[in-house]
Amino acid sequence: MANFDKKFIIDEAKYSFDRQEDYPPPSDDFWAYAPDHFEDMVNPIIHELPRLVREWACNIDISDTSGKSIEAYEKFGRRHQAAAFLTFNYTRVLEDICQSKHIHHVHGEADAGDVVVGHSTEFVRHVVKPGDIDEVSDLYPGFETYNNHFRKRQDELFKGVSDFASRLELDRRVDEVIVCGHSIGEADREYFLRVANLIPAATWTFTPHDGSGGQDHENIVRLTSNPNFLSSDYRLRSLTGVIGE
Repeated sequence: MANFDKKFIIDEAKYSFDRQEDYPPPSDDFWAYAPDHFEDMVNPIIHELPRLVREWACNIDISDTSGKSIEAYEKFGRRHQAAAFLTFNYTRVLEDICQSKHIHHVHGEADAGDVVVGHSTEFVRHVVKPGDIDEVSDLYPGFETYNNHFRKRQDELFKGVSDFASRLELDRRVDEVIVCGHSIGEADREYFLRVANLIPAATWTFTPHDGSGGQDHENIVRLTSNPNFLSSDYRLRSLTGVIGE
């Protein structure tokens, strides 16, 4: 339905930076410029990136189903009217195309004006060694502000998931969890572990983008081999097979 337009985001961010009259213009020598002006550099990103992502999501044509007929998605919705959906998608494709009813937008809904953009604490710990964070923060005074601003409030966000599951009694009603089109990357893995904890008796079906030999499958193996993933039964299917079954 959409490809993330990196050029649009970069161009808009540059425009945002250029119009910040109080910020000094960047030097051609980035490494000489960055330590003294890192905060000036990231402030436009902090203030503009969520708006740009929301604008991008609002402009997605959800009727463009990349070769798959709208009827297939409508039939998918009718087949799964009793299903509950936890979606990381910012759009209303489930509501407006699939006509589904029980939906929780984990990271917000673009049309409602709220999108969550960021990373997990675990991701930062993986990329930056704990001892380096203070050093980076000292060298680049705006780093901690940037890092904190884009750190996902996972406990708060998962409370929304837990409340949704409790309201619909998913622990009692759900016997299968189907993961459609999510790569289960490190930034979001904790959500799936917690869902597995909420619905321990469910079997799981995953739809890795690149079959059983790519990064998605490696991510699935990491998830399912985690001791906190309580379900021991899972299978792989194609997303096309799930949508069109």
